[in-house]
Amino acid sequence: MTNLHHSDESARNPENDCIMYRISACEDENLNENYSQLNNVLLEIHFYEYIDIKQYLPTDVMKRYRFIKELQLTFPIGIYRYYQGNYLGTINYVWRIPENEEQNETLKARMLARINKELPHYFTRQMRKNVLNKYSYIQKVTPAVLRMLHFDLTGNAAVTSDAISHDVEERLRLMLSLADPNIIFDLRTNNGFKGTKFNVFWDEMDAYFNEQVL
Repeated sequence: MTNLHHSDESARNPENDCIMYRISACEDENLNENYSQLNNVLLEIHFYEYIDIKQYLPTDVMKRYRFIKELQLTFPIGIYRYYQGNYLGTINYVWRIPENEEQNETLKARMLARINKELPHYFTRQMRKNVLNKYSYIQKVTPAVLRMLHFDLTGNAAVTSDAISHDVEERLRLMLSLADPNIIFDLRTNNGFKGTKFNVFWDEMDAYFNEQVL
């Protein structure tokens, strides 16, 4: 695990952690009722138009496993499975394939490109640290803002490790989404205090927390 945290490469990526295969059709009368809803949904959309089947999966782990293993609909389908690792589970995309003709490789390639673009990216601590260090020399940019820029630019889906940093990032995300920097205000001013008596204390606190969260 320590080696993973200090790695400059993501532990998970589509190149190594996905599988894709085709499932042949079954007869209408042999369709398992557990797949009826999924079968109907795919019938209403175009070939190679994929869907994430998470909402159709049972909550029980063993039932979910059997659902995927025994999956068969009344038409041929393709399935793309991406293993995220740990407790994150597996992402499963399914699409309909033409029955009596060769697969359209162009449509298939475009579909796979869209799938890979949607997949979450999980960066290691070292990868995030490299980015933050690179831009930390910019004056007046706090570590919290740097992390937010990192998440926005890279699409890193890793969760912030502590609650305080997460709360700060959520406030920054709100500020950026509303395009209103005035949403961030100084509570000391609103409390009516206008002196400089505690400036040294606040500066030290700011330096301490910035060092901790970087």
